[in-house]
Amino acid sequence: MKKVCITAEGVTEIDGGQTREFLSRAGFEVAEWTKPSFTSEEYCRFIQDADAILAGTEPIRREMLSCAPKLSLVSRRGVGYNNVDLDYCRENGISVAITTGAVEDAVAELTMGYLINFARKIPSQSHSLSQGRWQRELSSGLSGAILGLVGFGGIGQAVCRLARAFSMQVCYYAPHRRLEEEQALGASYLPLNELLAVSDYVSLHLPLNRGNEHCFSMDQFCRMKQSAVFVNTARGGLVAEADLAKALKEGIIAGAAVDVFEREPCGDSPLMGLPNVILTPHSGTYTKTTFTQMNLLAARNIADYFSGRLKPPFRVL
Repeated sequence: MKKVCITAEGVTEIDGGQTREFLSRAGFEVAEWTKPSFTSEEYCRFIQDADAILAGTEPIRREMLSCAPKLSLVSRRGVGYNNVDLDYCRENGISVAITTGAVEDAVAELTMGYLINFARKIPSQSHSLSQGRWQRELSSGLSGAILGLVGFGGIGQAVCRLARAFSMQVCYYAPHRRLEEEQALGASYLPLNELLAVSDYVSLHLPLNRGNEHCFSMDQFCRMKQSAVFVNTARGGLVAEADLAKALKEGIIAGAAVDVFEREPCGDSPLMGLPNVILTPHSGTYTKTTFTQMNLLAARNIADYFSGRLKPPFRVL
């Protein structure tokens, strides 16, 4: 019997045992880590006899993977690969699966929530009224505003659909132009520097890899409108946080909304305490519906892998 070790946070707590039941019915022995956190040593002991790991956002480093000689699959609850040592996996024939198709709507919702908060000045007006001041602020609204999407994969396209429903103009930049998608969704392609110059809101939706760390730094912020708002729901490592903090403090851009950080959990970001920023603790996918879907898709990827049915884009070697 193949063994699956669940190391993703709160799987059974969130879905009421659906994932464990699915895996058990599929013929797997299942073990789940239920404590709030673990050390590297505890992680190694827990996965040492695993054939597969159902993982979350925890870093899965070489020294951890080497503790599991039978391991053949890391099935991530999420869509990024950056927290897994892919070099070790390739060197040792370990496949890595992701839950493409389960996260897009939730992250797009959070992105639009940020935009609405800035466009209608909800946080500042709420604060004023809670202090006893009846002080309305004239706001811009979203209709007609230009949203620049940096990245146009599944999440970027989901944001585009919602933004178009708010009558926003949408442009995008991506390393590879998506002609069919842009025509279907009513988006316009622009080179990155042009997108930064014209957009009222710039929303980042790129995967993190070795070639694009800190791809948003002071140079990019200086190319944006002074009235623009920057949004990052992708990966913290894409942005130089100190540069973003400086751009906000000096009025180079008007505001930012950030859900992801260079180090997580994060308690010391230079963005903390700034009046023109909204911060959330990597909660883009953190809805009960989305997490249940991701849990079950990560489990289904495990079952499909061992039955020979798992195919790209869900798997890399």
